Order: sequence, then C-alpha cells, then structure tokens
Amino acid sequence: MQPQYLKYVVKSNEKEADRICTVRLEPLEGEAPQYEAGQFFMIKNTNLPLEIKPKIKPYSALHIWRANELSFGIKIHAQFSTGMSVLEAGQEIECAGPYGFFVLPKEVNTPLVFLAGGIGITPLITMIEKLALSGHSEKYYLFYSNREEKDVAYKKELDELADLNENFELVYFMTGSCQIDAKNCEMGRISIEMIKKYVSEFDSAHFYMCAGKEFLESMQKNLADSGVLKERVHVEKW
Repeated sequence: MQPQYLKYVVKSNEKEADRICTVRLEPLEGEAPQYEAGQFFMIKNTNLPLEIKPKIKPYSALHIWRANELSFGIKIHAQFSTGMSVLEAGQEIECAGPYGFFVLPKEVNTPLVFLAGGIGITPLITMIEKLALSGHSEKYYLFYSNREEKDVAYKKELDELADLNENFELVYFMTGSCQIDAKNCEMGRISIEMIKKYVSEFDSAHFYMCAGKEFLESMQKNLADSGVLKERVHVEKW
C-alpha cells in the first residue's frame, strides 16, 4: 500500500541548538493526522535540488498531537537534513504517517526511565510532554546525554516540564568538559550505576531509549547484564 502524503506549509524554521533546528508545519487543508507520542512521519522535501537523493526521510514528531501543527527536531548532518534546515516560511512540504510502535502503553502503571542521546530526545520529549500534561502519578525519569552545552536541545522546554510535574526527574549528562545550569547534572556517560543513583525502582521500571547505534547497543547490553528483561526495554534508533 502506497503511503498517503499530505501537503503542509512551513510555519517557522528556527535554530534550537548546535546543528539542530525545529521545523513547524501547518496542514494546507484540514487537521494534522492524530498520532501517539513516539511515532514518526515520512517527510518528502521536493524543494531539494534534483541531484540530491533520497528526498524522503523519517522523523519523529516533536510534540503531542496538535490539530494545526506538526513539528520536527532536525539534526543537520547530511544533504537531506541540510535541505530541511534552510526551508523558509511559506514553502510547501509533504508528510505521510504516522508510523511506528515506539509508543507508551495505554495504561502506564510502572516507573519509566527515558534514555536519550543527542537528537534522540525528539520522540522521548513527546512522551514526557504527554505524561507531564496529564499529571501522571507514577515516577518517570529522563537521562539526557550530550557532549557540550551547545548540543543540548529543548532544555528550556524540558526544564518547564520538570517543573510542571513533581513525579518527573530530569538529569543531564555531559561527556565533554562543559557544565550547564541544571538541578541535576552529571559528567560522563550514562551508566547503570548512575541510573540506580536516581531510580530506586530500577528493578520494576520500563526503559525507553533513543540514540545512535553505539549508545543503544551498549545500554541494551548493560541493562541485560543487570537483569533487566527484554520486555522492559523499548528502543528507537535515529
């Protein structure tokens, strides 16, 4: 079955962090398709020069569903993403979706631990936004790893979500030499020891992670070695 692409117009395109931009789209007709937090869309950018291929790539939705807007966080590192970063308000683009099974369960009755590396924050921030705005009563945590302060995307929004729900605990990890203004900040990589430092419910928690291949493979192995069953580990690659 061929994907059904709908037309959108660019509302805004703003720099969010070093080599990361936020593209906000508005449907040309009707409403944006409803989707679950964590799902992704296929974006077709026909504004790219003919010689650039592919012209279609998947991106996770950045916010919970809004009828008049579809937003994406874009890491600028290749021709397609560079083309996305120079889109201007008023230009048209096409999206198909939603797709994917990287979503929260219908009923969340266990503690949740979100593990993000770099731009892998995008599907997770959508899940966290859903929990925070619903007044979720279980504990949930975000461990967010970046190299330096300039690489941290959506910090203001994450800090506001942490203030909104006392059950949400946010911990930044910096692998470089730079600290950031944050209640909880750790130097170095996310480790099982560091997770256990903050998460007293480690043995019952479910883990949702999105990052690059090396981060995911290492964390999955470390969780398995710590006795965490595969059923409690949910993974999305970027």
